[in-house]
Amino acid sequence: ALYDLDSGRETNLWRAPEQGAWEVRDLEFSQDGSRLVIYAGIPSAKIYGGPTPDLGDQLGDQVWVVNVFSSKIEGPFPTVFSAARLHGGARLSPDNRRLYLARSDRLNYRYSIQCIDLATGKELWQTQRERDAGLTALAISPDGRVLASGSGYEDPTIRVWDTATGQPMDRLDGHTAS
Repeated sequence: ALYDLDSGRETNLWRAPEQGAWEVRDLEFSQDGSRLVIYAGIPSAKIYGGPTPDLGDQLGDQVWVVNVFSSKIEGPFPTVFSAARLHGGARLSPDNRRLYLARSDRLNYRYSIQCIDLATGKELWQTQRERDAGLTALAISPDGRVLASGSGYEDPTIRVWDTATGQPMDRLDGHTAS
């Protein structure tokens, strides 16, 4: 729901498919406030210990982009099953044309970042797969040229990426892991 602080009204912007099967792991407004990015995952208890929701062949986390003014929903944009509440994230470019989303594959102990063109839904690039349980942080610079990511488990490195190409620009070492 979206709550209007001035009027006190609440608007239902988005409802998860299969209520109770998803947990929201990350929310972020676009820089201009016109979009809301929602990253949701299937709780691992639903997969490993409880009744498995009927999700067809889709076993993975998903991202939705909601236009705040029109309530139009773009997505879902599927990603891999992260199996952890700490993993996941998605950000929009400042012009709202590109979506950057975490691909935290905890089962294979790898993660990457995928860039999607929102107009076509097509992948533009994906970073090389890094070794760790998954991404816990994802941020985009105000000018939209740089993306930063961090996992923080075994690999305490903060990685800096070129948003146009997905190529690594820099590594910030010297931090401690979890």
